Amino acid sequence: MTARTLHHPDNSSHSLLLSIVDATDRHGREAAKDMLFGELRHRTKNLLAVAQQ
Repeated sequence: MTARTLHHPDNSSHSLLLSIVDATDRHGREAAKDMLFGELRHRTKNLLAVAQQ
């Protein structure tokens, strides 16, 4: 959610502009990306352990 105050130059009144964005899809994509990076980190760590032997 974002909010902005709007000032009207012709009078002294003020208005508030609110913007609400549904971020459900974005949060889902970020969670999936985090899971994939975790899996990549895990596999890379295993590969390096095997290479050191």
